[in-house]
Amino acid sequence: MSQSIGVNMIAFQEELVEGNKKQWEFFNELRALEVPFVEVRREFFRNFDSELNMTREKAKLKNLKVYYSVPDTLFVAGKLNEQLEVYLQEAKDLHAKRLKLTLGEFESFSDSIVKKLNQYLERFPSVQLSIENDQSEKGGSAELLSLWILKAHQYKIPVSIIFDTGNFAFIGEVPEQSARILNDFVDYIHIKNVKIQKNREIVPTLFNEGDIDLSSVLDTFRSDKEAAIEYSCGNKEEAIDVLKKELQIIRSI
Repeated sequence: MSQSIGVNMIAFQEELVEGNKKQWEFFNELRALEVPFVEVRREFFRNFDSELNMTREKAKLKNLKVYYSVPDTLFVAGKLNEQLEVYLQEAKDLHAKRLKLTLGEFESFSDSIVKKLNQYLERFPSVQLSIENDQSEKGGSAELLSLWILKAHQYKIPVSIIFDTGNFAFIGEVPEQSARILNDFVDYIHIKNVKIQKNREIVPTLFNEGDIDLSSVLDTFRSDKEAAIEYSCGNKEEAIDVLKKELQIIRSI
């Protein structure tokens, strides 16, 4: 498994959503756990500009690499998302090395789309644009994503895939098989297990408490792939302790 295990800030979702904590306020504890990078989430910013700047400065102070997760899509109604330039600029302002989006409503690579997308990415060379498999058939199918990124690479568009281990359950795909299909395009993994309830509801769980054999899935990837825990680790009283135990489990694989 990867030697570089980071933390997506959804690990502290309960307190970030319901409490008054800022994402950077967990950086001290994360560095104490020897976490090398964090993936901050746009939806957790309240006072956007001030928190973005503070997050950048606190991460720099703690020597934490930053990734940037945005709950939006690359394509809207077949066209490039008009907010893409904004998100890339925010990632640059954060000194984030990666911007995460999902695919969205992709139809085809027209000449104008290819030109515009490459122009954007040339303007922000320090930011890796990565597309995560989501919980929909069009945006989450390993086969469809592999065809999409092959086409993108034919047009020299420097995108990569974020492999979310849990999202495949929502479309009935087997994560181990999906990993083999997408392996060559994946440079980052979201570690998340899920439990399928009797009513067919699918809920995220801790590493060893779900229906996915995550150890087997992660073994599919090369050891140099970066990965991050991307599931809630409980309330403020227990989140750090739970996260510590989860990191120990994953690092031991």
